[in-house]
Amino acid sequence: MNTRDSDLGPRPARTRRAWVRSAGTVAVTAMLASLLAVLPATTASAADRTFLVDSLSAVGDDATVGDGVCATAAGACTLRAALQESNAIGTTDTVTIAPAEDVDASTPGVQTSGTIVGHATTSAGWMYSGALTPLGDLGAYFVATAPVTLDFQGRLGIRSLNDVYGSTAIYLNGPGVTLRNFTTVRSNETAVVVGPAGDGAVIENGSSLDPGSIDLERFLWLADGADQVTVRAVEIGSTYAAGGSAIRIAAGATVDG
Repeated sequence: MNTRDSDLGPRPARTRRAWVRSAGTVAVTAMLASLLAVLPATTASAADRTFLVDSLSAVGDDATVGDGVCATAAGACTLRAALQESNAIGTTDTVTIAPAEDVDASTPGVQTSGTIVGHATTSAGWMYSGALTPLGDLGAYFVATAPVTLDFQGRLGIRSLNDVYGSTAIYLNGPGVTLRNFTTVRSNETAVVVGPAGDGAVIENGSSLDPGSIDLERFLWLADGADQVTVRAVEIGSTYAAGGSAIRIAAGATVDG
């Protein structure tokens, strides 16, 4: 027998159930939207990055600072370019700067070690320009402002070409910077300056010796403001006659222990 819907009369129960389902879907959707609104946005996980220095040039800016690639316009990875990338990355990643197997790729044959010779006749020769100490440091060849490990592996060094434009070799002015495993880090003024933002700086397993040249008037200057600076297992020596010293501490800074 054929039966029409109109013969069966109204069907309120089905209509009611359909309405309940629809309302439940709306309620769940609203709840999910609410949860998504209060959950923090997912951030990219930190990465381990290593920049391998394959050029002994004291200059050579990174071609595109912040892209995570250490490369000058010529394709070399200089220490300056590596630090520019590291400083741009900030605190998100774990960054190591080390010498490449061939630290001077521009010279035929594999050069397993070498020294970067800084030469500043103008501020263009520095990554940082400005007085760092009251003793003649007018700028720094290199500067680290974000956490990084500079592991020279006993194969990479820094020194000054001459006594023109008093310079610091490396200025550590960011949290969590480590300089380790170096055999030659010196300059015509101060080898290493730890700035007021250099909390947690570690300088270890290295040597800074001046065999009678102008390359080292003092090894380390500690500025007022940095906390928990560690220096260990570092051989220091200078024959500079006009007041040279191993470590100088800024007025107002204190040393505990």
